[in-house]
Amino acid sequence: MITINRNTREARTTNWDVDDKPDLVTIKKNGTPRAKTEVHIYSGASNYSTPLLQVETGLHVTNESWQFLIADWDLDGTPDLWAINQHGANGHCDLHILSGADHFQSFIAHITLPLY
Repeated sequence: MITINRNTREARTTNWDVDDKPDLVTIKKNGTPRAKTEVHIYSGASNYSTPLLQVETGLHVTNESWQFLIADWDLDGTPDLWAINQHGANGHCDLHILSGADHFQSFIAHITLPLY
């Protein structure tokens, strides 16, 4: 059973394996062995019992000021990880997008949003 505590984890859905069944994505923000944010994706077709991907990302550990989305930023057909730091540089929100094509190892965008 997966426990969701917003300080340490977030949960989203996506169609990772393109079978038209929503897959469960959990993002582990901190408490990881190598101080990286982790992504775990479980197959909806197996009632979320089969892992499709379990990987540490290219993003350092995060905390409750970070929120995550899964959406295809670069339109390559693979969902990307959107990491939003609500307390970014100079009091703005920072958006960092990691590529789903390489399992969230590389950044494809860094954007400072004019939001306070």
